[in-house]
Amino acid sequence: MSELVLVYRQVTKFVVAGAENMADVAEGSVDAVVCTLVLCSVQNIDAVLGEVKRVLKPGGKFYYLEHVRHPTLERAQYIQELLNPVFNALADGCNLNRETWKHVDSAGFADVKYKIHGDIRPKFLTQILYGTATK
Repeated sequence: MSELVLVYRQVTKFVVAGAENMADVAEGSVDAVVCTLVLCSVQNIDAVLGEVKRVLKPGGKFYYLEHVRHPTLERAQYIQELLNPVFNALADGCNLNRETWKHVDSAGFADVKYKIHGDIRPKFLTQILYGTATK
């Protein structure tokens, strides 16, 4: 993905719902779901992604931005594992060590595009995953 392109659409309804159980949102009823810094704290990432797919219309987009486990640097991964219990306790269940991209890849979306950006310091805290998934 060379760039993330956002297309302006008129918003006709804005819904705020719990990530793991969006029972109040009808199946196939939304054009887009936006998720920022949520999947690090939920109990079940796969349940959230299942709900996202359920509520999206065919061709609907899931836009996400999350901090994640460093994909390759073992030293950073070690520090993330070491600090994860502290962050989990102090930051309302936040996890530094989630490989969220793997969950998005296996969730069954028709098209998944993402980047992991990590040029921000400190590297063990700021690996940013962002992208889109299309139902």
